[in-house]
Amino acid sequence: MMENYEKTKVTKNYKEADNDVVKCSQHGKLHGYVHFARKQLNKNRTVTISGIGGGVGKAVSTAELLKKNTSLHQTNRVFFVSMTEHWEPKENKELLNIEVERKVPSIQIKLSPDEPEVKELGYQPPEMVNHNHLPC
Repeated sequence: MMENYEKTKVTKNYKEADNDVVKCSQHGKLHGYVHFARKQLNKNRTVTISGIGGGVGKAVSTAELLKKNTSLHQTNRVFFVSMTEHWEPKENKELLNIEVERKVPSIQIKLSPDEPEVKELGYQPPEMVNHNHLPC
């Protein structure tokens, strides 16, 4: 059935993140995200990393790489965003246009060397790193 349609437009039903937020996609390079996030962390003493859909895994990996050998407080927020896909018939004009609303998983990870005044749901304190003990 859907082979008779082509996706013409995707409408995002959510507010885009600010420019200083590290926006991870599934196709981006991890080292680029880590580099930009480290720059933001040094400049602002805090960084927010976000990922939507396939970018969730890259956002988590970016945060974990930043936390490596660094004592950072972390607050996670997991939620869904809504997108509307617009589909039009390829050839058979008797078919109707279709709109499909999708809920896509999303994550925002806030990292800072400073302990937050209010510890929200999703807060994780820094891990104590013992450099003398190597895991087996």
